[in-house]
Amino acid sequence: MIKTLLKQALKLHLLRTLDLQFAELLVNDNYHPARFLVTALLSAEVGKGNICLPLSQLTKNMLFKGEYPELSRAIWQAAGKPQNWHSIFKNWSALTSVNQKVAPIILDANSLYLHRLWEYKEQIINFLKSNSIFESFASEQIRAVLDKLFGIDSENCQKIAAAVVLTQKIAIISGGIGTGKTITLVKILMTLISLSKGNLRIQIIAPTVKEATLLKGSLRKILQALSLNSVEQKHFPLEVISLYRLLGVHSETLQPKYHSNNHLHLDVLVINSAFMIDLKMMVNVITALPPQARVVLIGDQYQLIPMKVSSLIGDICYCYAKSGYSHKYALKLSLLTGCKVPIVDSLNNIPIVIQNSICLLYKKHDFNQNTVIEQLARFVNNGKIKKVKSLLNNSFTNIKLRPIINKKDYLVMVEEIAENYKSFLKLIYKKAEIIEIIHAFNHYKVLCIMQEGILGANELNYSIEHKLIDLEFIQPYRFRNPWYQGRPIILTCNCSTLGLFKGDIGITLYNHEGILKVFFLHTNKMIQSISLNHVPMHKTAWAMTIYQSQGLVFNHTALVMPIRFISQLTRELLYTAIISTRNYLTVYSRNSIFYHTLQSPYQRYTGGLESFDKLINS
Repeated sequence: MIKTLLKQALKLHLLRTLDLQFAELLVNDNYHPARFLVTALLSAEVGKGNICLPLSQLTKNMLFKGEYPELSRAIWQAAGKPQNWHSIFKNWSALTSVNQKVAPIILDANSLYLHRLWEYKEQIINFLKSNSIFESFASEQIRAVLDKLFGIDSENCQKIAAAVVLTQKIAIISGGIGTGKTITLVKILMTLISLSKGNLRIQIIAPTVKEATLLKGSLRKILQALSLNSVEQKHFPLEVISLYRLLGVHSETLQPKYHSNNHLHLDVLVINSAFMIDLKMMVNVITALPPQARVVLIGDQYQLIPMKVSSLIGDICYCYAKSGYSHKYALKLSLLTGCKVPIVDSLNNIPIVIQNSICLLYKKHDFNQNTVIEQLARFVNNGKIKKVKSLLNNSFTNIKLRPIINKKDYLVMVEEIAENYKSFLKLIYKKAEIIEIIHAFNHYKVLCIMQEGILGANELNYSIEHKLIDLEFIQPYRFRNPWYQGRPIILTCNCSTLGLFKGDIGITLYNHEGILKVFFLHTNKMIQSISLNHVPMHKTAWAMTIYQSQGLVFNHTALVMPIRFISQLTRELLYTAIISTRNYLTVYSRNSIFYHTLQSPYQRYTGGLESFDKLINS
């Protein structure tokens, strides 16, 4: 009975086939329907990127987030109306407690984990807990170098972050859009090089090759505007590599070359976009670190979490961190920086050693505080519904909320999108320079929540293409050949042999010989052309998902939201879409969907708070 009802949830995409298969592997549903239910739900939460399933979520009203109450009631009835979960778990061979027998599921502090994920979480918590003070440099030297690079302003969170990096083995720097994370990183590295006289082996990494390439370009741009001395110029680490390359992950076995028995050869590891690294890969990095290594983790706790199980570190900043330090450490930082350093009296259930390693950047540097886009991002970030409504009702010309209620609205939206691509396509037929054409395409971008389904990227790409054909902006398909001049594509896999990577965007154009090829613009402004039959796996890119667009910035972003609320709609998703635009934002959505999303922060089940409680009590 319970399996039949859960198959209905499967059809509604509330569960995956894998979730039911996992439950069948561990439980006989005829004898233990409640155990079968909880096993399937735990598997589903892991599939969503959560580390654990809190027992507090196992109620009739919380099932499927209350979206399908009738189905939830029927499932709860079939499960025997469970009340005392500890009693239900008693003598279950598939479940264990901490420091007990090994089993697939572990119960720890009223949360259920897959045993493997629990071990990963414990490793990361223990790593953060092992943080220690580094006294590598004299205080007077630190103060002199920080004053030179950051100035003597008494309020400077970037300068404080640099002091934390100089005095801690582990530092976590988190800041939203425009808080100057990259410039802070550059100055921190200049400080380390200056104080160590270039004797530190420093490596910068990013989760993917694409992000590593983008960061490398940003670093070079910043360095051109700064005055580096000869030591800094010689030793500044300009090479940014991917996480997989750092660990030497084998392309076939996926086993890392560097691990606990073969440490990395470095003294300082900087991980950019660290909160996007999944749990297992973060553990791989931690175990491969040499004992003396400093680690600097940089990210934005308000952006999207990884699609795999999150690394916990970003969740710590998002859920628990406060802007401040223990009284003793704040005094030390104040002496090193000359800044007013905030003191946190109540450490919000975080151990002091972890709280002291967190640096929250808040002062805006890249954005004008008064721009409408920046204000909207900040209000969405903080869930300020009234302020968001006020902003959208002020009739600003560069930010619009367009309703999508019926088919007519949909057709109007597609026509508007096609018109926005008109200038890009005109340049093609004027035979403009390829670099000018590619820049014109990146001027405007349509972002979606999903790849599949109604108002997903696939459907929108189809509609946009056919509208462009109707308007005679592009030529129709010939003999089912998907290629045509002007077709934009986004790569969905890496191809190191071609120097192309997942997320790269190419434009299909005729070359000077009249042959269709796909042209890619690299960060060094070099243009690469690829024959159609050599192009790696890809999708048409008139529209793309928000996940695919991360790290890219456009002059005008059009965000298309679903016609009904789905669990994937979160405040973080909205925030990430907003910060992808420089000047113009158009949101196509029902008002109810938009504001419901604004009120829906991502529910992160990491078990972090429970682990901190145990650390503090012990």
